Amino acid sequence: MKLLQPFRDYISDSINHAPISDGEKTRLRHYSIFLLAGIPTMIVYGILNLLKGEWLMILFVFLSAGGLVTGWMIAKRHGNGQVIYRINAGLYISLLIYSLILGGDGGSKILWMYTFPLISFFLMGKAEGAIWNTAIIALVSTLFFYPFDSPVTFEYPFAFKNRFIVSYFIVTAVTYWLEYFRQHYRGHLEIKNRLLEQEIAQRKQDEQDRIKLVEDLQKALDEVKTLSGFLPICSSCKKIRDDKGYWNKLESYLRAHSYARFSHGICPDCANRLYPDLMAGTDSDKN
Repeated sequence: MKLLQPFRDYISDSINHAPISDGEKTRLRHYSIFLLAGIPTMIVYGILNLLKGEWLMILFVFLSAGGLVTGWMIAKRHGNGQVIYRINAGLYISLLIYSLILGGDGGSKILWMYTFPLISFFLMGKAEGAIWNTAIIALVSTLFFYPFDSPVTFEYPFAFKNRFIVSYFIVTAVTYWLEYFRQHYRGHLEIKNRLLEQEIAQRKQDEQDRIKLVEDLQKALDEVKTLSGFLPICSSCKKIRDDKGYWNKLESYLRAHSYARFSHGICPDCANRLYPDLMAGTDSDKN
């Protein structure tokens, strides 16, 4: 396993920095698992067949291995690797069908077909995976029970044929439900993540609004001018002494230290004192 660690690190880093969607990254990670498990197996399998002189099998093996590597390199650069996965699925099922026809090692090569449901459902989804596996069950059934000359060179026992069809159907059904629950769970996670992102965004907005409100209030408080405490005022001219020791007219001081503004007028007492004739005429008019 340590020998594969540099490859796992390279694959993980490449997928994380790939210019594709998160969904495609997830599928590419599944594809990478098949890549890491499949390539070493295919190399060993190819060498064994090379020693046996099975050249057509070697061709299928290395075509599938080359398709896996090439497909991974292309899929990480494009937004939709569905076509790549379909091509590789076609290459792999060709290898499996040829293994079924050839038999070999007492017919045990057919057992590799149980790996296809995992690959098809995880890479192409439950709907398309179901189509692929239904087609495979129909094809294998035809090869097993075709009433005319069958291309299968290995003679499988009748009971084995029935058991294989039934067991492959069960594996397909179980894998379908695994993929169904995986997508269902992933959908719930995506909804929760979106709600969480919206909540975080709303909290950030509320925090910004709060900060702005505090800043506005602080600005308003800074602009408010109030008069408080004892104000030294001249008992004669009514000037007020400021904190620098200067004496200011009352209206000037209030204008500088508050938002009050003055308009001219005259009180009744001053009017009687300054304009007695005018005020006397006004009083007679009232009488």
